[in-house]
Amino acid sequence: MKIKIIVVLFIVITFFGKAGFPQGNDQGPIAGLKMIVSTDKTTYLEGEVVWKEIKLIIDKSVVKLDYKPAFYPNRDLEETVTNSKNQGMPGWDPVYTTIGKNPTDYPDTIRLFDVLNVGIFEESPDAMHLAITYLPVDDYEFTATVNVAVKGENYKIKSEPYKFKVLKPEGDEALARQEYLEIFQLVFSSPPENKRVANKVDNFFVQYPNSVYIDQILRKSLIAYFIYYNKSLDEEISFLTNIIEKYPGFASNFERLIGLRACFDSKNDLDGFIKFINELKSKNKDNNTLNKVLYYLGIK
Repeated sequence: MKIKIIVVLFIVITFFGKAGFPQGNDQGPIAGLKMIVSTDKTTYLEGEVVWKEIKLIIDKSVVKLDYKPAFYPNRDLEETVTNSKNQGMPGWDPVYTTIGKNPTDYPDTIRLFDVLNVGIFEESPDAMHLAITYLPVDDYEFTATVNVAVKGENYKIKSEPYKFKVLKPEGDEALARQEYLEIFQLVFSSPPENKRVANKVDNFFVQYPNSVYIDQILRKSLIAYFIYYNKSLDEEISFLTNIIEKYPGFASNFERLIGLRACFDSKNDLDGFIKFINELKSKNKDNNTLNKVLYYLGIK
């Protein structure tokens, strides 16, 4: 029986090793293919969310891929973030597998815009571990490789390293960081303390209206916030539009705009959503982060 189990495991591992995770040949650059990675900023405060952008640019007049690579971490895409000591940071993306064949048609540029899920677990002021990660203060390099197939051969295409840094918060931002950790502890408590979360979030907006940590608080506490206040659909729309207009430089507006679109869909008011997007563009023409968010929102 044990022998049968071992044989089955060997077959499964071999299948995914060959079919799910093709091993590329590290043979240097391939003409017509270029991998580019970046983050939404080059400088962060400890605990901020980091957004990544990954692009594989394909010159179809030079090279033809056998199929479109799956742009999912741990599938065809591999991401690495190292600190100043050349130590790799833990990654927390789920493992993806692909059922069936990848499409043979693909665009000139294959893209990914998402949260960079790397780092160590946060601890709240009372040392309770939270279900959220962060990058400690340090200098970092972000690189990625993608497995591609050309004429039946597998290759790895690697990006140039992209550098960014994480700084220690000081002054009001140091106080704001401690406050948002306390809010997270309440969000992740069992059961969540929605009333205290909502009160603390309201106080945070008043006390630290310009804090970078507002972005993380919104990402992690909005469900508890809306549940406590029992906000109507119109109230949710009003809240989200006000937040996005006030903080257009947050890359996480990508998530909030998806939520806002769902609210407008529930009202059968796509025109209202498009009107808001057009007004947002008009007021923030020079905001590169917002323009990138809106670009990827359009693709989605």
